[in-house]
Amino acid sequence: AKAIQTPPIWYEGIKNQDQIEKWQSKYSRRYHKAKLLIAQDKNKKVLIPRTLDDFKNVKRARSIKFTKQRKLAEARAYYQQWITTELVKKYDIIAIEDLSVKKMLQNKYLSKQIANASWYQFRRMLEYKCNWYDKTLVVVDPADTTRICHECKFNYNKPILKQTWECPNCHKINDVDINAAQNILDKGLKQLDEEKKKKKSKKNKKKALNN
Repeated sequence: AKAIQTPPIWYEGIKNQDQIEKWQSKYSRRYHKAKLLIAQDKNKKVLIPRTLDDFKNVKRARSIKFTKQRKLAEARAYYQQWITTELVKKYDIIAIEDLSVKKMLQNKYLSKQIANASWYQFRRMLEYKCNWYDKTLVVVDPADTTRICHECKFNYNKPILKQTWECPNCHKINDVDINAAQNILDKGLKQLDEEKKKKKSKKNKKKALNN
């Protein structure tokens, strides 16, 4: 299948993310320095003590930081709208994991990236767009999707700390993300098949009762 091309606005968002950290650091330094100077004026009982409004460099850093943050938020929102629409238009069946975002945010190393990804918003968009375009969204249990080898179904059952890992059973080199995506899709298709069988069984029971 042809890859979905990322729009230019996404790269602008990444650029703004780097600049936000830079300007946040500048703003913090300037704000701290201004607070110290204001405290000095107070201690020296200056006739007209300075306030934060007197420090133009603090106001400038804050303004630039807020502008970068707004642009990044807009880029993320645009990208989510764009990617969810592209996915729904391109595929009839979409499978995703039923992730517990609250639990994942407890990870101090990844909490910032997880929050920035806005997974709940991404799922919500997929749900209503699948309804619009009459497509199927299936949500599956995330258990062991990264640790089961898609090729031979062997469960590695150990924490995977690298991007690629070798299956001890069939010796296939698996990419963590690709392998997980294949397992999620398999789970989704299996789940849909089971739901169809249940619906068919219910219909047959109703027919038998009516007869």
